[in-house]
Amino acid sequence: MTRILIMATVLVASVVTVSTATAGNTITQTPAQVNALATAPDPTPKVSSGTPVSLEQAFAASEQPGAQTEVYKAPKGMPQPMVVEGEGGGGGNSCWTREQPKTWGWYPFQMNIHQHTTWCAVYGQYLTYRTTYSKVNEDLSTACSWHNDDQWKVDGGVGNWWVNVKSDSYYDCPTSIPWWTNHYYHSITWEYTASGNIYYNGED
Repeated sequence: MTRILIMATVLVASVVTVSTATAGNTITQTPAQVNALATAPDPTPKVSSGTPVSLEQAFAASEQPGAQTEVYKAPKGMPQPMVVEGEGGGGGNSCWTREQPKTWGWYPFQMNIHQHTTWCAVYGQYLTYRTTYSKVNEDLSTACSWHNDDQWKVDGGVGNWWVNVKSDSYYDCPTSIPWWTNHYYHSITWEYTASGNIYYNGED
């Protein structure tokens, strides 16, 4: 469910990211019309699977700005699975990557979050590596700006069969009234498994 905060705001100097594709355009929609477009129904994401990548490519993904990374460390005296690359259940790693986009609303007041995750596992058993970074309003022509975006692990993680990762952001959409801005909050949670599958686990 979308949390909606519609309130009058005074324009103040603030650091926000604005889509250059719509910056400077005149907004003609009233607050109610903006809200109707910004909260228009959107399709529920479907189950998908990751694209196989090499162990080297998986590690490189952790160098992306804002990436949050975790690596499995075996108990003392046990072999470290991250040093071996392989397929299937032979003790080596299978690695995958996936960009999971989610968009809310209709033009020109769409909002989106792209969650980029790369992960490895001893196939079908447990995760050995995971790195995630998120981008907000990526490749989107929108009048809405955003701020305070974040991402974090909800549960699971390396050493487990799954990990749930949540990304969120706050959005500000202008209206035809210069001092009135509609405010929205969205989040999306994806689950990544040791078999390379991805599941939709809810949104706000």
